[in-house]
Amino acid sequence: MKGRVPRAKRENRMRRRSPAELRAAAVAIATPRRAAFLVGLVAACFTVAPSMRYFWDHPYFAVRKIEVEGNARVDPARVRTWLEMVVGRSMWRVSPRDVEAQLEEHPEIAEAHVRRIFPDRLVVDVRERQPEALLNASDGIFLVDDAGVVLGPAGEDVGDLPIISLTAGEPAPAERQLAEAIRVANLLETGAAGLPISELAIRYVDGAPEIVAYSDGGRLTLKLGWGGWDEKLAAVSRVVGYEGSRPENPRRVASLVGVVDARDPRAVAARWAASGSA
Repeated sequence: MKGRVPRAKRENRMRRRSPAELRAAAVAIATPRRAAFLVGLVAACFTVAPSMRYFWDHPYFAVRKIEVEGNARVDPARVRTWLEMVVGRSMWRVSPRDVEAQLEEHPEIAEAHVRRIFPDRLVVDVRERQPEALLNASDGIFLVDDAGVVLGPAGEDVGDLPIISLTAGEPAPAERQLAEAIRVANLLETGAAGLPISELAIRYVDGAPEIVAYSDGGRLTLKLGWGGWDEKLAAVSRVVGYEGSRPENPRRVASLVGVVDARDPRAVAARWAASGSA
């Protein structure tokens, strides 16, 4: 009959393909597609990539302006000078994180944040370190923050900051030692020792640092050694308070003259000028 399919053909159609045959057929179909994809990729490398490089390095995107915000003491011109190597570079190739790290290497800058404003502007927001004391050294007077970081030479208008003096020829104190001295100065300003102090000095005895404090005019010298500040200052306050209230020889604390050695707070020794000892 005309409409009948031969038995052999029917059997071929009914026979299922093996997994190997299916994989071979899939590879035969995919190979031309892969070849076309690779050709397209190579073409993109030779066309899109150069175009992107041209776009990134186009003068339209060169850094031309650097705006500085958040500064109070640091001159914006100095910040721009620190970032001179960035000017003229492509905005796309300037890393805000790298610029921030570069700025934070300068002692005056505690923290920096950098934003790119396309097409050609960088906005630098800085948080400055705040001076907490004056460091009186042999080569000048410098500002120091509460972490003991020396910020630079002090100007004329520095306000009422405590003074920390160094002795010429002695080792320069570490930042942590300056920070401790500033902490002592702050304690003394709150009246922890019961007497007004105008200046502190860091001295070295047998290679170890010690703090010596002086009252206004240098009439009273206070030897504190190192560490245990709260206990030592409390002991000094008791000794000074007693001397200033002695009924047989009363005198104001501010007028006391002498030396108070509180390096051992359990045995504070005081030598008062022309009035015996406490």
